[in-house]
Amino acid sequence: MGMSREGKMLKFARVTGPVLCLVAVLLFATGAFADSFVLTFSGTAPDGTAVSGTLDLAATSEGGGAFAVTSITDGSLMLEGSPYTVSGVTPLDGSPSPEDPAYDAYYICDSPVCGYHYFGYDDLVFPSATDAVDDGGLLFYAGLGQPADLYCSSSGACDLGVWIGSGSVLHSLFPSGGDNTVDPDFEDYAVTISVSSAQSVPEPSTSSLLGIGLGLLMIAGFGRRAPLTRSPGLA
Repeated sequence: MGMSREGKMLKFARVTGPVLCLVAVLLFATGAFADSFVLTFSGTAPDGTAVSGTLDLAATSEGGGAFAVTSITDGSLMLEGSPYTVSGVTPLDGSPSPEDPAYDAYYICDSPVCGYHYFGYDDLVFPSATDAVDDGGLLFYAGLGQPADLYCSSSGACDLGVWIGSGSVLHSLFPSGGDNTVDPDFEDYAVTISVSSAQSVPEPSTSSLLGIGLGLLMIAGFGRRAPLTRSPGLA
């Protein structure tokens, strides 16, 4: 016998219900995309060697042309004649700098290895602005012992600041200390910085959500269903 109209409607609801839910989830998930940028910088060290680097950034818009860097997916640094691999961005800790509350966060090291120093930073990039980073700067790890800081002052001069104190891989190159006027345990390399846009990519949480959703869709569409039996006790 053919299926009754009520049976067809019930079957249609069972099949389309999960699909409609999945569609709704995917529609909401499409907004959770991060913008992808490639930041490059270059300069010349006092000894004439090249200073350069490339950072592949994932960032989310903060409005007003500012983007908050959430991760560095790949990167490299050439400094004092040696290559270094960039391993990631220093995350914001949610606390303002004790010296300058204008900064969104600060990185501080007061261990016996590095003495006492700190960075105020905000991990913001400005792809459409003349200065790709601000005075807060972008703080990232590159195997130097402490994070490196890319920043531009209000005068428009941009620098790569690196720690050269005792315990730094660069310490032996600076027996008289660095050129940073505030803290001689740092060397500032003058650099030019540029940022170019790449395609938007889904954030990790969104990718997971999409994967779960597709899995549910496959189960709904291809999973074996147990046949429905009519209970003899039902009229």
